[in-house]
Amino acid sequence: MVALKYLLDSDWAIYYLRGKEPFVKVIDKYRQEGIAISMVSIAELYEGVFWNPKPEEKEIILIDFLEGFTAINLSRPIARLFGKKRAELRNNGLTVNNLDLLIACTAEYHKLTILTNNIKHFVKVPDIGKIISIKV
Repeated sequence: MVALKYLLDSDWAIYYLRGKEPFVKVIDKYRQEGIAISMVSIAELYEGVFWNPKPEEKEIILIDFLEGFTAINLSRPIARLFGKKRAELRNNGLTVNNLDLLIACTAEYHKLTILTNNIKHFVKVPDIGKIISIKV
């Protein structure tokens, strides 16, 4: 079994599903190195499925795409870390979208690098760790 190194954010998954290079190339490479996706991102992707006029067709495509990833569930330690980080942010007068904060906490707990182009969604999180983005 390959050790996990990366956590895929929803935006990169969407770019992949739309066939956008270099996301397809990079994600396919990272699959060999150990890539995961949070259940939070999967939930966000399902929103896109059901927002589409052809949800049955889009769901099949999503299910096929997700076959190549380890899905990480939320857990009590991740929930605890979320509460701690959210309190720290609030004490400093900062806010981060709850879903993005859950993804950040999942990455931190599992010591994974976040693959995202939504850097502004994550940089305010204390001790965020490593983020990889691709210029488009």
